[in-house]
Amino acid sequence: MSFFKSIWTLAPFGALAFVLLGGLSACSGLALSKPFAWPGLATAQARLTGAGRDTVVLAITHAQLVGAERAAFDRGADQVVEMLPAQPGIVGYSVRSRVLGHEVWTATVWRDDASIDAFVRSPEHLTAVRQGSSAIAKVEYHRVQVRVSDLPLDWSRVLAELERAAARAAATPR
Repeated sequence: MSFFKSIWTLAPFGALAFVLLGGLSACSGLALSKPFAWPGLATAQARLTGAGRDTVVLAITHAQLVGAERAAFDRGADQVVEMLPAQPGIVGYSVRSRVLGHEVWTATVWRDDASIDAFVRSPEHLTAVRQGSSAIAKVEYHRVQVRVSDLPLDWSRVLAELERAAARAAATPR
């Protein structure tokens, strides 16, 4: 079962769980994260540090979605997540979603910018973007360099990097 669909499978726990989660979400902004998968971590640490490269690229996406169009976005996102482990240059990835609401994040770690660029231009990724674009009300996308020695990352680090990247972008004249 996909991560995005699994959030909505809490219904079997009944109305009480829904009310409790709603209260928690309203009070704390509760979000669920899929644990990071690190299919390329050992390879990245060995190759990059051995080759004199000590950084990888963290790509972070944060989107606010239109609720009525959410299903299309989730389908496309699930397809992308399923294909990530086989992508050349992928080091790690995770997804996160607000329990109640329409806010999602993705975090992918790549060996280099060329690997991300190739993935973003792939037919599968372009199809998923087209499928889900009607659901996106607002989106931020940032790339930041992360030291290989800081891997593996967790969501607290990713969200801190997102905040810093967004602040830098806001301070940059256009």
